[in-house]
Amino acid sequence: MGAQLLQCKSIYLKTCQTNSNLVQIQSVIKVVRKLGWFFKPPLFLVFFLIGENVDLVKKRTGIEEKFFKIADKVVRENGFDLYDMQYVSGSSTLMVFIMNQETKTADIDECVQVTRAMNPFFEEEEASDINWIPNDIVLEVSSPGMYRSLKTLKHFELVVGDRINCLIQGKLDEELLADAPKVIKKSSSFIGVLKEVKEKNILIDINGFELCLTFEQMKKANLEPEL
Repeated sequence: MGAQLLQCKSIYLKTCQTNSNLVQIQSVIKVVRKLGWFFKPPLFLVFFLIGENVDLVKKRTGIEEKFFKIADKVVRENGFDLYDMQYVSGSSTLMVFIMNQETKTADIDECVQVTRAMNPFFEEEEASDINWIPNDIVLEVSSPGMYRSLKTLKHFELVVGDRINCLIQGKLDEELLADAPKVIKKSSSFIGVLKEVKEKNILIDINGFELCLTFEQMKKANLEPEL
């Protein structure tokens, strides 16, 4: 029995802050397949922390690579960009983050459009002799969010001129911070305007002090809009 989109209920994108961690309530489309039976899911919320290690050369393998190829194809065919994709094997959850080039985000209707477009691919794989898609797969499609993670060179290039937040690993060279205000010297998290992006580093303006950070130094980075 092929996968069917039984119910699509979306939640308007919001952001909130809880215990100093940025948490995003995503607009989510959920598809559940289990043992050949289909269950009508209730309206639900999915919470997850925004921000993952900066990894400009991440290589996808195995089932994640297969999912990425499907997601990239479907998203592009529908006129959007695949901003990011994550597969959580423990819960068989596929999270697809899409972006409209004109708006730099995605609304609920666009998320629903991509979800419906991906459904036939699940049916096709399920009908094949070798079905690698988990029976209890959960599909979540959303925009990257206001506090979107910055994990690739393109992600950083898209937000030049905007405020970002960078969390570093370890400590910066004291010479690099010789003329920096004391509050910056003691910090491991830097919020400033992204001025420039190069192959191996970025330049951010922190209240008039320009700081150069390499991607190797960064643990996490995300967009930090002024609300």
